[in-house]
Amino acid sequence: MASSEVTKLQQHLALLKEEYGKLQSHCAEVERKYTLAAASAGDLSETSFVARLLMTVSSLYGRETYSDITIKLQNKSMPGHKFVLNARSDDWNEEALKNQSELDWSSLPDDVGSALLKWLYTDLVDLSRGDSFALQLMKSAASFKLYGLVGKCEQALIASVGVRTCVKFYSAADEIGATALKEHCSGLISAHWDDLTDAVADNYDKKLKLQKREEVVVCKLTLSVQSNEKFPSMILTNKYEHLKSCNKYRKPNELRC
Repeated sequence: MASSEVTKLQQHLALLKEEYGKLQSHCAEVERKYTLAAASAGDLSETSFVARLLMTVSSLYGRETYSDITIKLQNKSMPGHKFVLNARSDDWNEEALKNQSELDWSSLPDDVGSALLKWLYTDLVDLSRGDSFALQLMKSAASFKLYGLVGKCEQALIASVGVRTCVKFYSAADEIGATALKEHCSGLISAHWDDLTDAVADNYDKKLKLQKREEVVVCKLTLSVQSNEKFPSMILTNKYEHLKSCNKYRKPNELRC
């Protein structure tokens, strides 16, 4: 038992080391691009045009100055600027916003809509509010094709994901195509395969039906070799026979999460 736990911890540590290596590579790439930008611009000090432009955009957050559109949040309306929206996403190009005087984001939770709007202007986001907030923000950002914000949410979730949440995070990442988070969760699921499948089997024995999206994903991973080549082939045991009788079993391409 102790040996099994040590093995799992070693696998988890290996995943963390891999993510650290990716971050180092990303940091090196950012530094390289910054060096090239500084060299081509000659100067990126606070008096440079680029720096002043960024500071101007940041200062426009929540202000009526130059505002030409309104953002309707759940509990309030905020002044917006079409050129900022256009710069952030192709979904808000000139043609899309030409005849628009308001964007309705009232369907988003108020904290998510406010955080998303603030990021548009300042490139800052507070992801310390918990995993549920980060997940919802990531999904909302993906719907607007704000891939920079999606990436920030992914990194925050990768840092906090554990065995209890890896299937839930995998499900969300698979839904919106968040590759980095999906691959990390995939590694955790593989490393803790026995724990997850035993838990799902026990849950099926009690409920005899699928109720949650994350349970469907585990079912998909358990029953299908083709769903992900990282997961080993498994033979259905008696614990899963009721899935057939309940007509819950589907071929991999028929499973819908």
